[in-house]
Amino acid sequence: MPLPVLTPIQKRVRAAKRTLAGRGLMEAMTWSFVSKDQAALFGGVPDSLLLANPISADLDAMRPSVLPGLLAARTTQCRARPERRRALEVGPQFTGPDPGEQLTAATGIRIGAGPRHWSHDSKAPDVFLAKADVMPS
Repeated sequence: MPLPVLTPIQKRVRAAKRTLAGRGLMEAMTWSFVSKDQAALFGGVPDSLLLANPISADLDAMRPSVLPGLLAARTTQCRARPERRRALEVGPQFTGPDPGEQLTAATGIRIGAGPRHWSHDSKAPDVFLAKADVMPS
């Protein structure tokens, strides 16, 4: 019998992406780095996660959450294309420098709930819509 091609974590990542994409969220890919100030808003980072030689002055720490980069990407995207109001990312977030301290998180954000249409306004997102995103029937 041939060996499986995908590992269990790869299968879970693929399932999370497909589920969220099926709910209308579009995938974004952001840096695994954030500014130290942004990281402080999401729990902060230990000194061991600050980069000695960052690629940019505003990307000087490993991210403690996927949310800062995703929110920044959506803010920029919503200005350019307001119809793109839902996003997802499945990627690493860091609690420490060791391999066991890196987690893979599936994260989604919504700005407005329904599709934009001339005949009605989109409703505001609520907890039930978020629950439907992560627990499909």
